[in-house]
Amino acid sequence: MPISLKSVVGGGTAVELGEVVWMQDQPQPLIEVDGMSFLKSGNVLTDEEANYPEAFEKFGEAKANPMVWTLAPTPLGAFQSVAYGSNVFVAVGAQKILRSTDDGLTWVQTTVPFSNGWKSITRGPNTFATVGGTKVNYSNDDGLTWNQVVLPTTVDCRSIAYGDGVFVVVGEIATNEASYSTDGCKTWNMATLKSVSSWQSVAYGGGVFVAVAWSLLKANYSVDGGKTWNEATLPAVSSWYSIAYGNGVFVAVAQNSDQAAYSTDGGKTWAASTMPSSAKWVSVVYGNGVFVVVAQSSDQVAYSIDDGKTWATATLPINSYWFSAAYGNNVFVAATSYGDQFVRTLPAALLGLPTETHDGLSVQYMRVK
Repeated sequence: MPISLKSVVGGGTAVELGEVVWMQDQPQPLIEVDGMSFLKSGNVLTDEEANYPEAFEKFGEAKANPMVWTLAPTPLGAFQSVAYGSNVFVAVGAQKILRSTDDGLTWVQTTVPFSNGWKSITRGPNTFATVGGTKVNYSNDDGLTWNQVVLPTTVDCRSIAYGDGVFVVVGEIATNEASYSTDGCKTWNMATLKSVSSWQSVAYGGGVFVAVAWSLLKANYSVDGGKTWNEATLPAVSSWYSIAYGNGVFVAVAQNSDQAAYSTDGGKTWAASTMPSSAKWVSVVYGNGVFVVVAQSSDQVAYSIDDGKTWATATLPINSYWFSAAYGNNVFVAATSYGDQFVRTLPAALLGLPTETHDGLSVQYMRVK
């Protein structure tokens, strides 16, 4: 359905044509390119309660642009994982936890009473939870203070995920052990995976937990909150390293490989896709219509706007040991485990941005439909 507009002519006389306010002598507020709609930056709804983000929600999703990244230096440290919740990014690594409340622009270290090499962090409704070794640390105040609990597992753990009231942890080295918590990480129970392997990543979506492992043809999935697990066949034996969920799709990527895989039925069946290169792809994340993957020892990111079927690349500001990425508030943030750096996408930059010249100035448009 076409979007009608309200035109404000010279002298402030309004002509009621719809819901977008613009000046007739200004660039077109809405343009069509290849069947897609784009709204010019600066238009607002006339509704009294509306603001700029709500205007974009009204006309469709605005997507963060994984092609444009900027550098955000951090305090000294090596960071393994980053997560977002309640307007806060939290990054964890070797004996250190950082917080950012300005979408990854600046980072502040928080005091942690426990010494641990955290490897993965996730966010529940009111809880950040991170795992490393055989311990889970959790925070109920957006990463300011932390509690610690010992897992029932006998092996070091690599990844933690949250979904539907349950936290799930998978072991890292030659194991079939997993753990789950239904009380906000306070207590944990053991579970048994179908396969013995080095489990690298677990994710939740659509009522299902799915885990992938290094050099294994099988993914494991659970439909009962991590209590029991089933096997599914991946397209190939590969160094599967990270998995994420978005838009009804699980996407898995492999380190030192151009192999990727995606599942549209809750991890039961998988199809193959091809990454742009055989980089050390180690972390995939989904945000607002885009899957983004970062790689170790690289200045490249890969991204997919068609649910993991095809991939393109973008360039980061520096070549580094990128290890984790997260999405929140229309911004992607990536952390490196060496070099004390973070990068973030520009929140005003959006996918598929046409420009139009008006009075010698280049006007940028946002995809809204």
